[in-house]
Amino acid sequence: MKSPARNARITNRFYLRSSQAVIVISLAIYLYVPVIRLLAAEWYEHENFSYGFLIPFISAYLIRRRWNELQAQPFAPTSWGVIALVFSLVLGFIGAALGESFLSRLSLVLTIAALVLVIAGWGIFRLLIFPLTYLFLMVPPPYALVKQTSNLLKRFDAAAATEVLQIIGVPVHRDFYYLNLPNITLEIADVCSGIASLFAMIALGIVYIYFLPARYSVKVGLVAGLVGFPILANLFRIILIATSVYYYGPLMLESFLHQFTGTSTFLLSLGMLLSMGEWLRRRYPSRAQSNRPNQVESKWQKRGKPNEASISAPAVLASTVLAMGLYVSHAMSHSDMRRTPSDLEMPSELGPFVRISRYWADSYSDPYADKVFSRVYQKQGSQPIETYIGYRYSQSGTERLRSPRLVFPKGWEPVETNQIKIQVREKVHAAWMITKKNNLQRLVLFWYQLPDSAISSEMIFRWEIIRRWMVQSGTNAAVVRLATDLDSFEAVDAALKRLIAFSEQIAPYAQLLVQQAADSPAGF
Repeated sequence: MKSPARNARITNRFYLRSSQAVIVISLAIYLYVPVIRLLAAEWYEHENFSYGFLIPFISAYLIRRRWNELQAQPFAPTSWGVIALVFSLVLGFIGAALGESFLSRLSLVLTIAALVLVIAGWGIFRLLIFPLTYLFLMVPPPYALVKQTSNLLKRFDAAAATEVLQIIGVPVHRDFYYLNLPNITLEIADVCSGIASLFAMIALGIVYIYFLPARYSVKVGLVAGLVGFPILANLFRIILIATSVYYYGPLMLESFLHQFTGTSTFLLSLGMLLSMGEWLRRRYPSRAQSNRPNQVESKWQKRGKPNEASISAPAVLASTVLAMGLYVSHAMSHSDMRRTPSDLEMPSELGPFVRISRYWADSYSDPYADKVFSRVYQKQGSQPIETYIGYRYSQSGTERLRSPRLVFPKGWEPVETNQIKIQVREKVHAAWMITKKNNLQRLVLFWYQLPDSAISSEMIFRWEIIRRWMVQSGTNAAVVRLATDLDSFEAVDAALKRLIAFSEQIAPYAQLLVQQAADSPAGF
C-alpha cells in the first residue's frame, strides 16, 4: 500500500508535468495561429483542397482507435523532440521569410510530431506514427506543382479523349486543351482536369487501404490506384460529355456530369477503388502476423522508460525554443516595408526595336513590384512586343515578385512551356511558353534577373533568394517578361526568334538596373 506522502508526490508530479505540457502546447498554438488561419482559409476558398477539413478529424479518430495501447505506454519525454522542434521551426522561418506557405505548413505538422516526443516520448510516438504522418495530407501542395500537374492532366485528357472519340465515331479535332466538335468547342479547363478528385482520393483512400485486411503487396497496388482511378474516371466523364454534346447538343452541358465535375469524378473513382479493394481482399487476404512486431515493440519500450522527475527537461527546453521562435516570428512580421510603385526608365530605341504608343490588351502586371517598366516595342515589319520589367528591393514574406509561369492576365492559360538559353554578355536562362485565350495565342519569354545571373526556374530562384538572404542579406531582383501575338499563319519558331532578338537587346539593361540598385542602399 502506498503511503500518503508518496501519493502526494505522484499527484504533484502529475499536475506539474501537465502544466508543462499545457505551456508547451499553448506556445506552439500561439506561434502557429497565422499558419493555421491561412491554411483553413485555403481549404475553404479552393475546392481542390476542401478535403483538408476532414484530415485532422480522421487523424483524431485514428488516435482514438489506439487509445488503450496509448494508456498502457509510459510517458518518457526525450530531448530528441527538442532537436526535431528546432529543425521544424527553422523550416517554418525559411518559409515565412520567402513567403512559401508550403514550408510553413510542413513546419506545423513537424512541430506537432516533435511535441509528441517532447511530452510523451518514443513509445507513444511509435503508436502515433500513422496518424501524425497522415496530417501531412492536409497541407496543399505548392501552387507551382498543382498548376503543372493540372496542365499535364489536361494534356493527357485532351489527347486520350480525342483518340477514343475518333474510335467510337465522333469527329473531333484537338487544339491543345480544346476539343473542336462539329457543333461546339469544348475546353478542358483546370476545374475539368480532375485534380480536385485526385487529391481527395489520395487523402481519403489512404485510410481505407490502411484498414483493408489484405496483403501488403495488394495495398501497394491500391495506392497506385489512388492516382489511376481518378484519372480514368475523369477521362470517362469527358468522353461521355463530348459524345452526348455531339449527339444531343450543348444542352447536355447542363447535366450532372458537367455541373458537378469534382463530385461525379470522385464518386466514380471511389466506386472503382472500393470494388477493386473488396475483390482483392477476398482473393488475397492478409497473412498471419509474425512475432517480429513484438520484438520491435519491446525495443521501443526500452527506449521509453518512465521518467520520474517532476521537471521535464525536454519540456523546459521546448518552451524556451518556442518562446525564441515567437520573438523571431514577431520581428519578421514587422520587417517588410511596402513602397509606392514607380516607373523604370529604358531607352526608346533598343537596336532595331523602337518604342511605340499602342494599347496592349490584357497586359501583364505584378502588384508586388516596387518599380515597373511596361511598354510596347516593335521592329519594322514585325509584330509588336509587350515588354514588362518588375523590380523589387527585397523578397521576403509574401512580399515578393510573382512567377510569370503561374500568374497570367485574366482569361489566359499556358498550353506549352519550354526552356532556352540566350547568349548575351552572360548566359540568360529563360523560359518560353504559349498562352491561349479563346482563339487568341501569345508567345511569352521570361526570366528572373539577379545582379549576377538570370534564371527561369521558380525553384532555383527561391533557393537563390534563400542563399542571398542568409549570406548577403540582399534579395533584390527583377522579373523580365516579353510577349508577342501569334498569328494563325505564323510559326512558333519565327515568333520565338523575334523575342530572342529583342531579349538580346534588353537583357543587358535589365541586369544593369538590378546591379545599380544592389550597389545603392536607397535603390535607383
